Amino acid sequence: MIDVIPVAAGVWLARCECGATERFADAEAGWEWVLGHPCPEEPNDGVIDLTERNGCHH
Repeated sequence: MIDVIPVAAGVWLARCECGATERFADAEAGWEWVLGHPCPEEPNDGVIDLTERNGCHH
């Protein structure tokens, strides 16, 4: 979930869909971070190849 929410006076929490969070002094800075945040890449875009052996030698 992508979101920027107030958590206290003058503190905003920005959450990226990858699970990363950062605190900011205003919502605008939080949204700039969320929209520009480089999420860690998932191998194969989260697709698991069931034909791949992954080290199994059977």
